[in-house]
Amino acid sequence: MQPPIEAKTDLIPLGDTALCQTIRKNRETLGIENFRPHDLRRSGATWITAVGLPKIYARLMLNHSDGDKDVTGEVYVQYSYDFEKRRATDVWAFVLEQIITCESIEDIPNLAEMRERVQGSGLL
Repeated sequence: MQPPIEAKTDLIPLGDTALCQTIRKNRETLGIENFRPHDLRRSGATWITAVGLPKIYARLMLNHSDGDKDVTGEVYVQYSYDFEKRRATDVWAFVLEQIITCESIEDIPNLAEMRERVQGSGLL
């Protein structure tokens, strides 16, 4: 999926609560129960690790700390993990592309199929 070539100046950014409000207002129409936008973070982290990336990649994608509370981790290691973040982003984009291009819900690959597709993609 390619980004637009030209920026659209007539677009208005959504507010911080727009997704929550839209889901809440349309739950019945969408047939969604007990869903929060935060669930998307959980799903993303689950899929990132399930298809073969280490848990540290999910932590980086979620902008969570790696749990190091020592001087080395907090002060001396200044590495930003850009390579790992990019790799996780590429894998996640691939997973989403595999899902959203399906013609029907029955065509969405299960976890084993998705793992196989990711491994065959050369992204890992």
